[in-house]
Amino acid sequence: MSSKQHLQHEIDALQGHYDLAAEKLKRLHRDCAIESNTNARFQLEEQIKQTKAELHELAQQLDNLERGLLSGRGLNNRRTVEYPSFSSSLSRVPGIVISITAVIIFIGGFTIFITVSMNSQPMKFSEKCHNVNIKIPDDKAYTKLEAICNKVDGESNSTSIYLKAIENDNGELRENPNIEFSNFQKSCNNIKIEGNILSADCTKVDQTNVNSSIELKGIFNDNGNLIYDNQLK
Repeated sequence: MSSKQHLQHEIDALQGHYDLAAEKLKRLHRDCAIESNTNARFQLEEQIKQTKAELHELAQQLDNLERGLLSGRGLNNRRTVEYPSFSSSLSRVPGIVISITAVIIFIGGFTIFITVSMNSQPMKFSEKCHNVNIKIPDDKAYTKLEAICNKVDGESNSTSIYLKAIENDNGELRENPNIEFSNFQKSCNNIKIEGNILSADCTKVDQTNVNSSIELKGIFNDNGNLIYDNQLK
């Protein structure tokens, strides 16, 4: 098995653990919303905190592995001249892929031309963005994800993106590829974002409310701008 295949195997296994934890969090939120016993509700709330922390740690591990996979692919697609003492130090900078073709160095009257190109690798927004919040207008026509995201040069950029394809399916937040923009906000309240987990109190067909959550997938920080993965070039 090649190193790339081994890395992909690790990612697939970790993603399986993440999906199970995300499903567990949904059920805990649902159980907590209908639990009337104070002690049992407290225990459920503690389990929710622990599961959220577990999800956050798993998301970080997945991000690290996926960046490693992307960086490996990016480097394999480039014809590079390696200068270990210089390129290896730069390649450890998060979100940077190094490709060295020529540098200007003066040695004993000789001039050597070397250029260094640095390309940003898009990362999941939950890792390199802060002040993340949800904006919904009074008419609830749309839901917007807003954040301040880091750029490659270290500067910060205020950015936003419309949430797509999320609906309220009888109290459950679900992805629906048949709709372009999300409409769950029309029948859900107390909408919050923590990491990349969106949660809300959603109305069911019988007009009761339940708490539901969903992982926001496919949204990346591309050099300070929030974009969907299908916009990546």
